[in-house]
Amino acid sequence: MIIRDFYIMGIFVSALFLMVGSGGLLLIFRGNKRRIPAAERAEIARKKAERQDEHDLFKAITKEAKYLAKAIPEHMAIQNQMTWNFHEVRRDGKKKKKKSLVRFSVILLTRTEIWFKIDGRKLPYGTSFSDIKDPAHNVKDNLQHAIHRPVQFFEDHEFNFFIRVGLKNSIMGIPKKVSWQKALAALPKGNPFAVAIGVNDNNKVIYQDLRRWPHGIVAGATEQGKSVQMTQWLLTLMMRNSPKSCKFVLVDLKDGLEFSRFKEMPHVLKFVDEPEDVLPELYWLRDEYKRRTQLFKGCCQNIAGWNTQNPNRRLPYIFLFIDEMADLMLNRKLATKADEVLSDLARKARAAGIHMVVATQILEKKVLSLQIRGNFPGRCVFSVPGITESVMVINNSLAANLGHPGRCVYRAGATTHILQAPIASDDDFDSVLIADEKEMVAARPFDEIDLFRVALENHGGQASIKPLFADVQGQMSKSKITKTLKAFEFDFTENTVLEIDGGRYVLSHPRRTKAGTQSRKLIAVNGRLPKNENELASWSKAGTRNQEPNNINPTPTPIEEAAHT
Repeated sequence: MIIRDFYIMGIFVSALFLMVGSGGLLLIFRGNKRRIPAAERAEIARKKAERQDEHDLFKAITKEAKYLAKAIPEHMAIQNQMTWNFHEVRRDGKKKKKKSLVRFSVILLTRTEIWFKIDGRKLPYGTSFSDIKDPAHNVKDNLQHAIHRPVQFFEDHEFNFFIRVGLKNSIMGIPKKVSWQKALAALPKGNPFAVAIGVNDNNKVIYQDLRRWPHGIVAGATEQGKSVQMTQWLLTLMMRNSPKSCKFVLVDLKDGLEFSRFKEMPHVLKFVDEPEDVLPELYWLRDEYKRRTQLFKGCCQNIAGWNTQNPNRRLPYIFLFIDEMADLMLNRKLATKADEVLSDLARKARAAGIHMVVATQILEKKVLSLQIRGNFPGRCVFSVPGITESVMVINNSLAANLGHPGRCVYRAGATTHILQAPIASDDDFDSVLIADEKEMVAARPFDEIDLFRVALENHGGQASIKPLFADVQGQMSKSKITKTLKAFEFDFTENTVLEIDGGRYVLSHPRRTKAGTQSRKLIAVNGRLPKNENELASWSKAGTRNQEPNNINPTPTPIEEAAHT
């Protein structure tokens, strides 16, 4: 009995202690909670919000990955007839869509990119990795344009194919800074009018012959790089061309700060820094276009044909650069006439060798009218504030908030690239602007076009190894000259045509005759190219397939008069 009472009492006491202990712990917990400082509570709330943001970001990226896993096969199916998805016609005549065997598996999610994996052994019949990666098929460029994301393709030795898709504002492989010297070294030596637009995600320099653009618009918000882009284009053209083959009309309405350093260069015909002085120069360009057109009548179709037929009276290409076009087009007194003349030149002046590049940071219909947008097909757009501005210039939203100075969207025809534009240092400017013409030519590497230019000027187009080697004075070895001449011989399948100072030439093959072996010769062509060896030999014997124009009065040109004044 006593033991049982003690047992009951022990249970009662234990329960009492347990209740007291639990209450004490509860009081301690509540007391500690009340004593948490405000700063610490704010830190706890901030971390909680960060965890929620991370969770939301992960959900958003996962949702994006699911969308891309469906969108990428569909867009790739449209290209090159790859059967990523196909239809089956039922007996009732209706089409039933079937899914392809290709499966995209997501293998990596990050803040800036998504990696997809494809089993290469399950690619559609007749499709290989080489077909997808072949630049000639433009699968990558078209896919980037379709999904509005940068894309890269990879493969491994186990037949797996990987697609790396960058999310919005991701940099991928595009560098943050590109030097002008690097871009200059990558330009084709045979095309002196090529300028660097920028470097893509594969570290490749994308360039454009400004004569082939043929007119372009450079747009973007302030401090994003549009003026830097135009100045490095001017620097490149002056570095690679003599004043006899390339002239500039510079209109700098940004207080004359960007182009003023070029105005003393021999390449510059006219320099304008006031809106009221722009119209006279535009009228002068229109008169020059008409004068050249009169010269071409009954003789040739364009400036290349004229320069080919008249090696002693070559016409230079003229480039009009306008920085901050808004100051001109928002002027009520000047806008209508300026728009009319610019549109007229854009439609007709290309054949006469007159090309235009305009820049603006204000993207409105008053600045870029429908006529100008329609006749200026080239586009180089830096970061703009919103989607509306981007759509106005390039018809998509790629240029909206690119987020990094120098990052631009380049469009030529149907091709669109996201690039990092090069920037020239003060030393680069000094190396070109301070030097005279002879020093500029000496500073530029001696290339194949220079060799053929020597053949034209010193030997009437005859390309013999020994005389050329004696003329170049060690700038090119004899073996290099031999390889160059052999490489540039006219190929009837590839149509190898040389452009030298605006003229078009083909290099004939060496011929064996009774008098001995005749050396190669540069033959001026305009229009039709030789179809066979006999025709090429006959042209080589005549020197050119074109006749010299008759009844042309060799009076001083307006360009020569402007240069003297």
